[in-house]
Amino acid sequence: MSIELFRDPLWQFIGAALAFLALAFAVFDWKRRQKRELSYFIVARRAFAKEFATSNRIQVTFDSRLVTDVRIVDFGVVNTGNQPILGESFTSPISGTFGEGAEILLIEPLMLIPSNIDVRIRWRNELESSLPAQTLVLDPTLLNPRDAIILRCIVAGATHLKLSARVVGVESLTLMSVPQAYIAATET
Repeated sequence: MSIELFRDPLWQFIGAALAFLALAFAVFDWKRRQKRELSYFIVARRAFAKEFATSNRIQVTFDSRLVTDVRIVDFGVVNTGNQPILGESFTSPISGTFGEGAEILLIEPLMLIPSNIDVRIRWRNELESSLPAQTLVLDPTLLNPRDAIILRCIVAGATHLKLSARVVGVESLTLMSVPQAYIAATET
């Protein structure tokens, strides 16, 4: 009698409906966990030779040009989501500005995780003259989950750093606290 009960069309319909609901819930939960997120952090802002600024005997020059209020700014961009961000996903690249009156003197990669990230950085210099002096641009590149680009900038007259980007599926570039793993790498 009990096996006959499960052969009833009503119970077969209920079983099929429950199986469909379980499958729909699993797909919904899987989609909910898929997260695309891009974050940045500022590791350090250090004044360069600030202790000598009051001395008339010491001057800081860059490319034979006198510069003042020089700072070293280390910052990183990291894919904090669990989905890769393809270069084609960028509708506008990662760009940063150091504020009005600032001038980027030099930018160099400090650490790439993994080391084979193809990173191209643009700022106004002898090769690139179309950008404002306080602006940097990271050309779009593949960033897998936990991939990171850490840069060192030498900037004159910098007040703050603000980064932005437009990426499909990412609401905004978010400022995060500095992960401990990156602090040691930037102390050189």
